Order: sequence, then structure tokens, then C-alpha cells
Amino acid sequence: MNCLKCGREVVEQAKFCSYCGERITVECPSCGVTNPSDGLYCLDCGRSLTGGQEPPPEPALRNYGQSWSSSRGCPRCQAVNEPESTYCYKCGLPLEEEPEPNYSPVGQKSPDVHAYQSPRTRANWTVALLVATCIAYTVLMMTTFGVLELVSQQEAGLFVLPAELDEAVQGLDGVSILFFFVTVPTVVLFLMWTHRASRNLRPLGSHGQRFSPGWAVGWWFIPIMFFFRPYQVMAELWRGSNPDVYPEGGVDWKEGSVSALLAWWWGLWITSGLVGYVGFGLGIDRVFDPDAILSSTALQWDLFSSALAIPAGVLAILVVLQITRRQEEKHKKLMAG
Repeated sequence: MNCLKCGREVVEQAKFCSYCGERITVECPSCGVTNPSDGLYCLDCGRSLTGGQEPPPEPALRNYGQSWSSSRGCPRCQAVNEPESTYCYKCGLPLEEEPEPNYSPVGQKSPDVHAYQSPRTRANWTVALLVATCIAYTVLMMTTFGVLELVSQQEAGLFVLPAELDEAVQGLDGVSILFFFVTVPTVVLFLMWTHRASRNLRPLGSHGQRFSPGWAVGWWFIPIMFFFRPYQVMAELWRGSNPDVYPEGGVDWKEGSVSALLAWWWGLWITSGLVGYVGFGLGIDRVFDPDAILSSTALQWDLFSSALAIPAGVLAILVVLQITRRQEEKHKKLMAG
């Protein structure tokens, strides 16, 4: 029996070609309809596909002059394949897949330190953009404070030149647009750094991580879950990057402690976001009507949100630098010994 795709001969009753991975089919000698390779009767006319003979329970392994010891066992279904096989004839699994890491004497997987990629470059860019964001928050606070003074005077019944107020509001709108163009690349770089740091846990020997690199980023965009999942991701990165915990030491890295730095950063960040959301709700009229009167209460909430975001940004810088340093130190120790 030959594979219909590559034309090479395959073992009897094989479900997949050992050389190209194509699913094997059998043509009915009566009606020509293609049937599964392990079928006994035609799906269309019902004629026997085996000529009245039962198929062998296990396909015979053809020998091309090589010993049985050189045959390839499938890690999924344990079927014995020919030495030159690329795919398992029985379940179709590629036999060239990356093998699982070996186990250390204490029963833990040894780290593949060569798969490690330093997050230093992404960390440096993230820190630079976080600094720019903190500066943008400072400018935003100063501009908001100037508008707040004028609006408060107007609400108190004092005379305020309309042109002066309009100029201040336009300045605030301009700073807000500039702030948007600074924060977007900051968020992107921070998530790229998070993905790289999460992917490094396994090469550093921290197997069995709860959050995959993809979900370490994805949890930031899931409603409700973004209130606590990203913090748990950072806590996992902190524990898994501990340079004093080795996979050969028999110590579970998940039991490590987490610095209070993460709790302070996350607390300030969430509080800033909630306060900013309240301020946005109070001033939402200006989204639909640019000429709507500004509320001093909304401006005060915005000012408070920015005041919390600046220390949160500083702590985020420390978190990025600390986790990056811990990963580099752990990688260096693993390479040394």
C-alpha cells in the first residue's frame, strides 16, 4: 500500500504516512470510494475491503537492513515506527517534536538554560517609557490644577475671562492627547517584557507555572479578572526568578515569598485606576459635548488619580528592574554550575 500524497510505501493498516504525515485512505475495489485505512467494509457499497480476511492486530514493521533497536517509538501511543519515520503511523504525532526535559535525581525537571532569553533590552525600554509616563502625569497634573483653579473661581461666582478658561481647557485637552501617545507604547513594552519574563521561567527551572506567557499578558484584558490576575502573574514571576532556589535543591519555588514592593505597586495602580474612572464618569458630558461646563469635582478626582499614578509608575520601574535582575542572576548561576 502506497501513500496517495508522497507515493512511498507504508505499513499495512497504517492510519498515517510515516514520511509526510498524510492520513492513509483505501479505495474500494468495487465502487472506488475512499475509506479509512482501518475500515473493514466500504462506506458506500458495503463490500469487504480486506478480501474476506481479518486485518492483522498490529502492523508489521518493515526492516530496511536496520536493527529493531533503531526503530522509533511514539511517545503518545507507544507504537513502534520505522527508523526513517517522521510521523507516527498510528496516531500521526510528529516524531521530531522537542523531547521533554530530563529529570534530576530529586525528581524535578532540569532547566534548559540555553532557551533563556534575557529580558534586559525590553526592561530598559519599558523603564524609559515608564519614566516618560511619570513625566506626562506630572505635566497633566499641573495643567489640570490650572484649569481647576479657574473653574473653582467661576463656580464661586468670581469673574473669569471666558478666553482665559477656554485657553486653559484647550491646553488640558492637548496634554491629554500627548499623554495618550506616551502611555500606549508604555503599555505595549511592559506587556512584551512580561511575556519574555514569563517565558523564561521554564528555562530557569521553575516548572509548573500557573500562568502561560500568553495568559500573563491576556489577563490584563479580561473584565473583573484584571483586578487581581496581573498581580498574581507578577508574584509568580517574582517567585520563579528567585536566584537562590535551584531545581536540583528539592525546594518548591512556588512556596517562596513575594516582596511588599509588588503589593504597594498594585494597590496604588488599582486605586489610581478606580479614582480616574470616577473622575471620567463625572466629566463624561464633555465626551459628547466639548462645550459642556467643566466640573471642579471631576477635575479634583482626575488630579487625585494622577497623584496616585506617579508613585505607582515609580514602583512599576522597580518591579521591572528587580525581576529582570533576579532572572539574570539565576541564569548566571545555572550556567556556572
